[in-house]
Amino acid sequence: MSAPQAPSSAQMEAVKQAGANAAANYFAIFKGLISSPVDTINSYMANANIVLVAFLIGAQAVVNMIVRLFQMLISNSGSKYGRLYSTGAIFKNMFLEILLIAVAAAVFALMIKVLVKAFDKADITFTQGLAAYGILTIFGIPAKALNWLVGLTSIGFLDHLASCISLFASVTGYVFLFMAIRSLCRNEKNIPLVMGASYVVVSFVTWIVRLMF
Repeated sequence: MSAPQAPSSAQMEAVKQAGANAAANYFAIFKGLISSPVDTINSYMANANIVLVAFLIGAQAVVNMIVRLFQMLISNSGSKYGRLYSTGAIFKNMFLEILLIAVAAAVFALMIKVLVKAFDKADITFTQGLAAYGILTIFGIPAKALNWLVGLTSIGFLDHLASCISLFASVTGYVFLFMAIRSLCRNEKNIPLVMGASYVVVSFVTWIVRLMF
C-alpha cells in the first residue's frame, strides 16, 4: 500500500522546491529593481517563468485576502458602529479578493497579448503578459502588508510613513510596468495605448465581478 504514495511524496517535494526557487527569484528581482531596474526587468520579461509569475500573483492574492479577513474580524469585534460580517460573508469576501486578483491578472495578460499583436505586430506569450502584471507585486506585496500592520498601531507618524511607503511602491510599480511593456513593444509610441487600454478593460471586468458578488 505504501508504493503508490511515493510519487505523491516526490510531487510534494517538487512543489516545495519550485516554491523555494520562486521565493529566491522574488528576492533576487526585488534587489535587482533597486540596483539595476532596466536590466532586471528586461531579463525578467525575456525569461518569463510561469512558476514565478504564479508565485507573485498568488502571494498578492493571499496578502489581500489576509488583510481583508482581519479588517472584517476587527470590524466584528471592535466598535459597536462597525459592520458585522457573518461567517458566510467573511468567506465570500476572502474568496472575492483572490478571484479579483486572478481575474485582473488574466484579463491584463490577455489584453497585453492582443494589443501588442494588433498595434505593434509583435508576438508575445500569455506568460509574458502575466509577468508584466506580476511586476506590480514586487514592491506592492511588502508595502501593502506593512501599511496594514502599521495602521493597526494607530500611531499618526508611523501611519503616515507607511502610507508614503505604499504610495512609493504604487508609483514605482507603474513605472516598472511601463518598462516591462516597453520591453515587449517594438514601437514605444504604442506603450501608452497598450497600457491604458489594458487597465480600462481590467477595471471594467473587475467591476462586473464585484457586482456579481
